Amino acid sequence: MIFLPIVERELRVAARRRGTYWARVSSALGAMLIGVYFYLVTRRLAPHDLGKIVFTALAGLSFLSCLLAGVRLTADSISEEKREGTLGLLFLTDLKGYDVVLGKLGAGSLSSVYGLLAVVPVLGVSLMFGGVSARQFWSMVLVLLNTLLLSLTAGMFFSTVSQRGRRAAMATLVFLLGLAGGVPIAALCWAEFHGLPRPVAAMFYPSPGYGLWLVGVQMFTPVARGGFWISLAYSHGLAWVFLILASVLVRRVWRDKPTTPWRARWRARWQLWSYGDAAERASFRRRLLAVNPFFWLAARDRLKPAYVWTSLGVFGVVWLWSYFHQRDLLQEASTSTTLVVLMHGSLKFWLGAVVVQRLAEDRHSAALELLLSTPLSPAQIVRGQLRALGRQFGGPLLVVLLADVLLCFWTLRDFYAERPLLISAYAAMMVTLVADAYTIALLGPWMALTAKHPNQAAARTLVRVLVIPWIVFLIPVILYTALGLDRRWNLHVADGHWLALGFGLSCVNDACLVAYARHRLRTQFRRVAAERFASPVGGWLLRRFGGA
Repeated sequence: MIFLPIVERELRVAARRRGTYWARVSSALGAMLIGVYFYLVTRRLAPHDLGKIVFTALAGLSFLSCLLAGVRLTADSISEEKREGTLGLLFLTDLKGYDVVLGKLGAGSLSSVYGLLAVVPVLGVSLMFGGVSARQFWSMVLVLLNTLLLSLTAGMFFSTVSQRGRRAAMATLVFLLGLAGGVPIAALCWAEFHGLPRPVAAMFYPSPGYGLWLVGVQMFTPVARGGFWISLAYSHGLAWVFLILASVLVRRVWRDKPTTPWRARWRARWQLWSYGDAAERASFRRRLLAVNPFFWLAARDRLKPAYVWTSLGVFGVVWLWSYFHQRDLLQEASTSTTLVVLMHGSLKFWLGAVVVQRLAEDRHSAALELLLSTPLSPAQIVRGQLRALGRQFGGPLLVVLLADVLLCFWTLRDFYAERPLLISAYAAMMVTLVADAYTIALLGPWMALTAKHPNQAAARTLVRVLVIPWIVFLIPVILYTALGLDRRWNLHVADGHWLALGFGLSCVNDACLVAYARHRLRTQFRRVAAERFASPVGGWLLRRFGGA
């Protein structure tokens, strides 16, 4: 028998997939674009300072990508097999638990590993400028690889113990963000509460971000070197713990187990919290069905808005803590703008993940085909989806806009230079938030119909709405800086002009995507929803040009 047969099969399939190739190419191109941008912006600095800035920027973005890789790639690997009922078939053979887990891990990690390896040579260019030693470079590579392994194995573990992919992805995201950011914040709060000048270094060891900070800031001190290897050992050992637990549990989780009394009571209680009792469900159902049948189908869970409100409450707690402990820092324009960007980004990413979930799952389970066999039209389905999203995110969106106004006035109290620019920046961010949210809500259903997986649909939606305008915006910025147009042609572009350009590109992109999504949903919704049952005979050209 071949050693690790599923690993070999999954690696062959993943290596031949076009997405693996494009992930490697796009990672290298993105790293080159970011490196060129920071080089052009900071090229007037000393070479060693320039090398540090390029190295820090690329390392930070690569670390964030590695940290979230498990959410994208492995958080729904085992849970998908459980939902489809195919996991138990694998164990009718002599396969072991580690065969299945390592096979899924290899299939999910190949594109991310290739992407990271494509970024490493670009990261090494900073060595040529100075300011970065070979020890720092290879230590950063170890941190990135270790973080990627931890993220992928954490996603595999939560996928093993979860039945639904969305819950597994959310649990993976909360765990990784809590480990990377929550542990240092808890250490800082503990030191602040006990009146210590700085936290105990051992409290930072479990966080993979601690190793990143040590490499970028304090790599040359002997104490930092010891803490670096301890932090690396923590993360690496935790990754092996997740891998072993997933290999042991995967042989047991596919079986249907009898419900224990405690689990039945907890499930009934959660059902009551989410949907209410019989009278409340009937009243809620009548109100929503009178508006739109699909609105009731997508908004039955009454706790969905509470999740968004809870996340906003976390931002509020962070702001209050900063207000009482770091008020001077909070009043700076850069700090308040960063907080606004984080709130907007979190809301947009959450909306992008939710908007594709219902239609993608219904299409995969053929429930959407059954809906289309009823008098319910595609237009009613889309309107019901939009109403459900409005019920979940409408109130939090208004609160975020109000918080933007308050933060703007708070910053203006002590900010006297270029007040019109700051007001214009806040107004542009607020308008962009509303426009991007509406675009995501309208483009997401179409992406859910055309993608193979909900995570893929969410990624396509967010890339088109949020990433592409920034890439287009960076092109003239890089050309302007590289060609030195301000010196050669005396062409001075003020910050307000750059702000107007970025805002205009975002609005044009949103308008084009809204028009595209409206046209596709109006003309091809029914055909694309039934494509999973259509025969693929004829090849790509015939399916592309051979008619509807």
